[in-house]
Amino acid sequence: MWRTAFSLSTFITAVLIVAGDAASVNMSTSISDLTQEIVMSLIVNQMAILKDMNESSYLCASRDREFREIRLWKEEAKQQLQAIEDNLREKVEDAQARMQNMTEEIRDNLRGMAEDAQSRMQALEEDRQQALEERAEAQQQELERMEALQQTLEERVEALQRVNELQDAMNTLHNDTEPSQCGVGTKILHGGKGSVLSYYSFSLDCNWRVVLPSGTRPIFHLELLEERCEGCDCGFVQLSEVRGLDIKRLSRICPRDILVHGWDAYNVTTNEFLIHFENNFFTKGFHLYYESVFI
Repeated sequence: MWRTAFSLSTFITAVLIVAGDAASVNMSTSISDLTQEIVMSLIVNQMAILKDMNESSYLCASRDREFREIRLWKEEAKQQLQAIEDNLREKVEDAQARMQNMTEEIRDNLRGMAEDAQSRMQALEEDRQQALEERAEAQQQELERMEALQQTLEERVEALQRVNELQDAMNTLHNDTEPSQCGVGTKILHGGKGSVLSYYSFSLDCNWRVVLPSGTRPIFHLELLEERCEGCDCGFVQLSEVRGLDIKRLSRICPRDILVHGWDAYNVTTNEFLIHFENNFFTKGFHLYYESVFI
């Protein structure tokens, strides 16, 4: 661009010299006017070109400033972008850290809630198991109570039956309508009451086996036909309790003993008993009454 401007100025200078030379050789007025007109036209054109050149230079300078500004803006924008990226990276890292902390906190909370729920479920299960055990125990106790009540009712029914049987048995005497007298062997007597009798005799050995209704025991009344002997020298009555196969002998009953101690000393507690009578001298004997009573 500067080279073109230089050539144009040189051309203008040459034209002016030619115009001067033409004037100096005294060319005609028309040629001089034409030459001046051309020169002026060239000068105007050159001035326009110079103006354009100046404007172009200004534009170039403006563009260079703009380019520098653009480069500066790009640098600033790049720095700002870098700063934004760093800020965003920090925010992302901070957000990730917070999310991790929140995740761990939520996980801990969930773990705590799960453990609490599990402990509550375990406590509820233990309470339910305890309630079931208590209910089962209460039902067992109620069952035992019902069984005991049923057993009591059965025992009462059985006792009532026994009472009826005893009542019927007590109304029944042994086969003899008269007192059972001493004889050979052992006489067996049944019923709710009766008596045994021994008359005048010498050296007797009499035996009776009495079976009263179940659930009763005997009470006695003795009539001594002769009381002249001391102790048991003249004779005695021997009572024995019978429990299955076991026989328990009680104290001998002598005339004087009965008078002193009474019949409470000769208490028979079973419904089956033996009566044994012996005498060593000639005596009138005895008459023993018995009657069953409930135990």
